[in-house]
Amino acid sequence: MDKTRKSRSFRKSRKFFGWVFILSLLVFLGSGVMMTLDMQAGDKAAPPPPPGATAAPPPPETDHSVVVLGASLVTGITSSLGFLSTTVLGWRREKREVQAAAREAEIKELELEKLRRELGKQD
Repeated sequence: MDKTRKSRSFRKSRKFFGWVFILSLLVFLGSGVMMTLDMQAGDKAAPPPPPGATAAPPPPETDHSVVVLGASLVTGITSSLGFLSTTVLGWRREKREVQAAAREAEIKELELEKLRRELGKQD
């Protein structure tokens, strides 16, 4: 795989993880707002029913804890994968840079040897 294909693949995966993170963050924040609104609505006491009327059953409570848990889980997994991929890619880049520096130093050493031999022949 050539360098351009690797960088394109890295860009695609980075965009994918970014969008998943943003989406899960929006779901998490949205569910938190919904929970807050539900709690505020539950705090308001309903007026008592008129005498002789039957009381209406309470509205079903919505449970957003599953959505919040799911959003937290997706956000955590996405963040972890992003951290791991960034760390691994950083290690690989450092390794390549060290190898390139070693090759460059070796090439310069060979060039110096060649120039010394040429100077020795001229004397």
